[in-house]
Amino acid sequence: MTDDLPKEFWAVLGLHWPDLTPKPLQLEGCAALLRGEDCLAVLPTGFGKSFIYQSAAVCSRGVTVVVTPLLALAEDQVRSLDDRGIAAALLTSSMRAERKQQLLDDLKAEDGEPETRLLYLTPEGLQAPATAAVLRRLHVRGRLAAIVVDEAHCVSQWGHSFRPEYLRVGELRKALPPPVPPLVALTATATPRVRDDLIRQLGMRSPKVLSASADRPNLFWEVA
Repeated sequence: MTDDLPKEFWAVLGLHWPDLTPKPLQLEGCAALLRGEDCLAVLPTGFGKSFIYQSAAVCSRGVTVVVTPLLALAEDQVRSLDDRGIAAALLTSSMRAERKQQLLDDLKAEDGEPETRLLYLTPEGLQAPATAAVLRRLHVRGRLAAIVVDEAHCVSQWGHSFRPEYLRVGELRKALPPPVPPLVALTATATPRVRDDLIRQLGMRSPKVLSASADRPNLFWEVA
């Protein structure tokens, strides 16, 4: 599986995560994402799901957009990424106007790469027309690297924390001109019914499904 990863990945790992030895499923997920494949990761809390998309984001051109319902967790991840020397930002309606404009200017810059590598949003924030316009502009310029859905069980009406705002994620990607960026869905738990429903609701394309229990990791392919 390590042969599927570019040399740049190992350089990124040594530079930003020198303290981490990735698990096989993390490597599989990152490799799938860097190949442009959709990926569903059903992995326990504490497994390190975020490393999959964060490491891929640093290896990719442009911005990886992360949709999460948990502001406190997003703030922690932005701080952690900053500590590792990775430019990340959380876009919210409550942020200072000056900082918000600075971030939007970076995302909309016509020349060169955006400084921001990971952009965190809430499902509600994703619905703002201005935000959708920025993401579309990034995509048209080839600078939308991937879309990540954290706490993905919230997408399914059969999940324990259904959030109708999450349905906007699949709609947003579907509205983008092809080729669309890969989509990664992360959750700590999902029954087969929830898993199948969120794959459908998000419009995932033959996603690679990574699954692990607390005591027995498992890897398999899912064709949706």
